[in-house]
Amino acid sequence: MVQFDGRMSLLRFLQDLEFRTFFVAKCYLFLPRFPGRGSDMPSPDKSDFTIELKWHDHLSFDVKWDLPDAPEVFVDEPPALGGSGKGPNASRMVVAGVATCLAASLMFCLGKVRADVKDMRLRAHGTVERNAQGRLRLTRIRVEPLVTMPSEEQVRLARCVGMFEDFCIVTEAVRKGVPVDVQVFLVDEKGEEHPVEARVRQEQ
Repeated sequence: MVQFDGRMSLLRFLQDLEFRTFFVAKCYLFLPRFPGRGSDMPSPDKSDFTIELKWHDHLSFDVKWDLPDAPEVFVDEPPALGGSGKGPNASRMVVAGVATCLAASLMFCLGKVRADVKDMRLRAHGTVERNAQGRLRLTRIRVEPLVTMPSEEQVRLARCVGMFEDFCIVTEAVRKGVPVDVQVFLVDEKGEEHPVEARVRQEQ
């Protein structure tokens, strides 16, 4: 149950509730829209896509996307697994997919709260190890967004930290099989990194 200790606490709660409602609505509208089958009405609830892989040689492939302006990507396995190591392998592609999805979701939220973002980069870590049957598996992913902004903007960043992961399509799907840890850092004017926790209202 939420209790309020004064007029300002109630105001902050209402502002936070208004922002969450606005953000959810905007994220829904932000989804791509496709014509519904047998109807002229657009449908944002489902989309399908197809990519193609063309064998290059040995364990390497060229990935061709279904986007006309997207360049092909050369993928390969590392030498330890029999490849040349000249391109990312499947594990790295999965980690990159999770990281880019989180980055887009976080930047979308920061834009909505009008945060003064100067720059953003991400560190993404993946762990591959053998399971009980001796098979190599991707067992953990950790993503660290590093957002450069003035220190006084941390409140806006904290508002997004509390919700942006839920709107990342890839991360929430991958989490059903692989643990994904996320820690957002604010990078201040001196280049120092400060971990940011989600802003939550007091509850009892």
